[in-house]
Amino acid sequence: DLGYSAREIARMNVMQIVHPDDRPVLENILTGELVGNRVSIEARCITKAGKTLHYLISGTSFKQNGETYIVGGGLNRNEFKEIESEKKRNSELLDQLFFNSPIGIVLIDTKGNVKNANQSFENLFGYTKNELLGNSLDERIVPDYMDESAKTLSRMSFTGDTFQTEAVRLNKAGHQVPVLIGGVPVEVDGEIIAIYGMYVDITERKNLENKIFELLETEKTARLHMEDMFEEAPSAIAMLSGSNHTFTFVNQTYRKLVGKTDLIGKTVRDVMPELEGQGYMEILDDCFREGKPFSFYEKEMYFNIDEEKSNHYLNFVYKPLRDEEGEVYGIFVQAIDVTEQVQARNIIEKSLAEKNILLGEIHHRVKNNLAIISGLVELELMGTEDKAVRNHLVSTQSRITSIAKIHELLYKNESLSHVNFKNYIESVLNTDKKKADQPFEAFNLEDVILNVNQAIPASMLLNEIISCLNEINKVEFGGGSCGLIFSLKNNAECVSIEFKETDKNILQFFNQCDNAAPDLRLELIEVLLRQIHGKMDINNDNRQSLLTISFSKREVSGPHNALKN
Repeated sequence: DLGYSAREIARMNVMQIVHPDDRPVLENILTGELVGNRVSIEARCITKAGKTLHYLISGTSFKQNGETYIVGGGLNRNEFKEIESEKKRNSELLDQLFFNSPIGIVLIDTKGNVKNANQSFENLFGYTKNELLGNSLDERIVPDYMDESAKTLSRMSFTGDTFQTEAVRLNKAGHQVPVLIGGVPVEVDGEIIAIYGMYVDITERKNLENKIFELLETEKTARLHMEDMFEEAPSAIAMLSGSNHTFTFVNQTYRKLVGKTDLIGKTVRDVMPELEGQGYMEILDDCFREGKPFSFYEKEMYFNIDEEKSNHYLNFVYKPLRDEEGEVYGIFVQAIDVTEQVQARNIIEKSLAEKNILLGEIHHRVKNNLAIISGLVELELMGTEDKAVRNHLVSTQSRITSIAKIHELLYKNESLSHVNFKNYIESVLNTDKKKADQPFEAFNLEDVILNVNQAIPASMLLNEIISCLNEINKVEFGGGSCGLIFSLKNNAECVSIEFKETDKNILQFFNQCDNAAPDLRLELIEVLLRQIHGKMDINNDNRQSLLTISFSKREVSGPHNALKN
């Protein structure tokens, strides 16, 4: 057993072959009075190669010719110890799987009272374990109107049948929680002594599209064939042991996901070599070596099934399992296939992108059509000498251009429902350089984001006011710069537009502009102010004149665009 020859053993002290941790016990026995007494102890011995073996050592002592002798023997119990350790480890695996499972699990006795519950069950229903133990589960979580159906499910389990169904249960606060329920009877010596109940919160699933419901039904059908507590889980579950990641447990959902049935006792590398190239074997190695969990959301991966790649999107977790000494001995794997959800969302996002492109093109076409109309008005201007008619046409053309600029900005924007009004003003007034035909000396502009249905009337309002100021400047002062400072301010939810005098007193003539149709312009200004729910104030004093337009930003639905970011 130990690998030494008889000659080698004859020259050794017996303590040399005893494990250092067990030597003190053996030394205490040897220093005691052993004559005529038999002693049996368990101790570990070290082989010549350094391997540890477990022995049941028994012996006695006797005296002969004044000398004390000890005679004894050892029974090799190494194989028995390994079996015992494996049994303990399997029990620990099941216990950790119970308490670490993300599925709410509760153990119920034959009277319907709670014997045990995991943390997920406590989190799901809001009860602590102390509030559940010894109490009737049905009285705690089953609504009155579903009492009979709950009793029917319990009777099914105590006749030896497993079940799975969707139902509604109550949490501690009295709120209804839609759950997926599974039941597995616990049988000892042919007698059912308890039931494992499994609860999965399916609130979010209830809100998904029909394709998600179809996926749940497919999973539900697959789980009908599961034979034990964890086979009833709707997610794929596997237990891996050792640094080589050997399968010790897999449920039916996991087998179906990877397309393989013969997994127990084999390593992940042997049965799924395709994971190596995707980087998941390295993650498993890190999980085992570093002892920290890894979780992934909608991670894309593939499995080789019948020599073809089967692509999936998975929510999954790798969680290290530890023994009583805190050492990592395995990995718990759980995965939920969300392929159909991801594909459905991708279809929706693609459709939305197509609609955004279409809306952008619509804004582009509207802008182009308005440009054509503006060109036609320009042709009319070229063909008439009548001053009144030209004034009408110029006003009309500026209004068309004002609207077209908004659609041009929307076409260039990422958003099709909102526009930066500062960019609009800069594009219309060319604020980076002075123009002879505009009355502004300086600009002070802040970023203001407006809904398109508020931006269009606001732009038309500015167009009318600026046109009026230009006309006053030409009529009363002969044109040229008149020293107005234009300001755009954004104060929380309020927008303020200011025209401040620095030279000529143009604002004293406002509302009196010599237009061919002054009543129309003033009426337009009033109508546009009402549309943006704004107000206009003119303050004339000896020191400074100021025209202010203020309005609150609003998410306005209307004929132009009812979209919101």
